[in-house]
Amino acid sequence: MYSKLIEKKHISRTIRLTSIIILMVISGIIGVNQHNLNVNAKEITVDFEGPRSVSWDPIISIDGNPALAAFCSVGSGTWSDPYIIENYNISASAMHGIEISNTNAYLVIRDCFIGYGERNFGGINLEHCDNVNLTNNTIIHNEFGIILFASNNNTLSGNNCSFSTDGIIVDRSDNNIFLENSCDFNTCDFYMGGSNHNILTGNLMSKGLNLENPNNISIDTSNKVNGKSLHYFENVDNLYFGYNNDVGQVIMFNCTDSLIEHLEITNAYCGIYLISTNNIEITHITISNNFRGICMNSANNSKIWRNLFIGNEEHFEVFGIPYPVGTMWDNGEIGNYWSDYSDFVTDSLVNPDGITWSTPYSIDELNTDNFPMVDQLGIAMDTDNDGLYDNIEIYNYGLDPLNPDMDGDGLLDGEEIDLLTNPQNPDTDGDGFSDPQEVLYGFNPRNEFDPWWKIGAIGGGSITLIVGIIIYLKKRKNPKETSENQEFDASEDFIFDID
Repeated sequence: MYSKLIEKKHISRTIRLTSIIILMVISGIIGVNQHNLNVNAKEITVDFEGPRSVSWDPIISIDGNPALAAFCSVGSGTWSDPYIIENYNISASAMHGIEISNTNAYLVIRDCFIGYGERNFGGINLEHCDNVNLTNNTIIHNEFGIILFASNNNTLSGNNCSFSTDGIIVDRSDNNIFLENSCDFNTCDFYMGGSNHNILTGNLMSKGLNLENPNNISIDTSNKVNGKSLHYFENVDNLYFGYNNDVGQVIMFNCTDSLIEHLEITNAYCGIYLISTNNIEITHITISNNFRGICMNSANNSKIWRNLFIGNEEHFEVFGIPYPVGTMWDNGEIGNYWSDYSDFVTDSLVNPDGITWSTPYSIDELNTDNFPMVDQLGIAMDTDNDGLYDNIEIYNYGLDPLNPDMDGDGLLDGEEIDLLTNPQNPDTDGDGFSDPQEVLYGFNPRNEFDPWWKIGAIGGGSITLIVGIIIYLKKRKNPKETSENQEFDASEDFIFDID
């Protein structure tokens, strides 16, 4: 039942092993007693290869109320006198630690340790089970921590489901309560799909919540993602949510005509998740180092612009069908900043606005940001007041945005760009006269074959005029000495100034 869910949220073994090593290092440095556990007076000592010198209890597999009654020596299965399974120490290296199916008798599973199923096996798997209370169990280093499949009216409280692919999975299970569980360092901390009327309070997560097709879910801000509040909105229209520093994750379900702005969301499984929404605007948000930046499931007509997408494993992900339609990634003038833009586009120039790139950013085969931002500021600045925006100087012309006159010829870099002269060469046409001299006397600073009286006009005097004629005739006789991009224009205007 759960294998399909596991496959959907598959992660590479390399990342999984890295998570395990992180756990070991953290445990050794800060003394978190995750590995040296004492469960039912049985000490567990582990190293990087896994547990050593351990006395394990056998796995538990129960199908139906009669089998449950036969297994439990404590309790009668009623609300006031539930069956109890407690203080077990189980290795999930060969099978799931505890599997129970098809029961509705009242049952408490508490104070158990289940670990080391790694990528193959999980901790506690409940299928078609009602009225179960899972309390204070430690379930680490497994394929999953706890699964509820088609199981209703259960309570999970104070459990630690960490360092696994999935912490808690809830699939088609209704009317359950999740209270103060801890899910850390999983690929996906908490997945809930096709489940209704569930309550989440005080749960601590490092990656956050992944929802599919929820309905009447109660999730308050006591649920934390990396120490910040999970904000869940369901069936809300005309919502405004912004300027809040306490945001670990934002999830919207069945919301319309709303604005989310000026937030910072980092290190979540999915920073912002839109489910069955319409006309949601997302702007001025820093979305960084998340597994997924923005996720959508049947979310239409979203407008996403002027956000910073930085270092996310994937900036955007779509779940379910149909595919979202009408998504806009810019407002017609400015889009978003993408930290990996240069990985895909290497030859783009900056637009005249000084803020956006001229080459669009392809998000996926159906989504494009037409005006991606050049930098995180998104502001057109001319620091040296030379008439060129800083980004244009840097990326289009290779100029120093702090030096207004790169070649020191007296013309500002912006003026030279307007004149089509070289801002890094004081004499663009190489005729011996600086660009500003030629401009001052009305000559073309890009044409060394200006009329022969140029030197006389600029230099003055008849002798200079004669020298100018000689230079002119020499260049006309040897045109290869000129630049390929320069040409003589006999119709060029001229000025007489002969003494």
